[in-house]
Amino acid sequence: MMLTLATLYIMNFFFATVESNVSIGLLRKTGRKPKPTGYGNRPRGVPFARGPFYATGETFACVDNSKSIPFSQVNDDYCDCPDGSDEPGTSACPNAKFHCLNRGFKAEDLPSNRVNDQICDCCDGSDEWDSAVECPDICNELGAKYREEIRQKTELAKQGFVKRTELVAAGQQLKIEKLEKLKALKKRWMK
Repeated sequence: MMLTLATLYIMNFFFATVESNVSIGLLRKTGRKPKPTGYGNRPRGVPFARGPFYATGETFACVDNSKSIPFSQVNDDYCDCPDGSDEPGTSACPNAKFHCLNRGFKAEDLPSNRVNDQICDCCDGSDEWDSAVECPDICNELGAKYREEIRQKTELAKQGFVKRTELVAAGQQLKIEKLEKLKALKKRWMK
């Protein structure tokens, strides 16, 4: 089969278009820049406590100290470190974790295979930073609901404590009354 130059050009255009829109079978954002990370100087997906491991410099040492790589290879969607520490913000390493900041709610760590999988796992949508899905930031709403539930549970616990205190006082009074009756009965029997 002989391919013409026009056919090759069309095939090349088609594959280039598909390649620019698809990454490992998942649709990527086209023409949009990812949202700001909110992670400060840390790479995307790194929790605050692990920030010192990711101090920006010339090289990055894998957290397990197995090897060093250029810092430009952190979050490049290729797993260089055996422990997956060089890909905290992508799904490249199967054993890595992605940290959702979830400001306004509770931060959480996700398995890295949930990053850019077209499903909004983080309430702030930070896990879908390079997918075609637009995730709404619902952390404040979830946080408000969670804080209201905690407030209600706290109020219920306070009411329970007040009731318990009342019952303890009533029980102590009842004990005193019963001991006095017992004392009176013993006196009567001793006569």
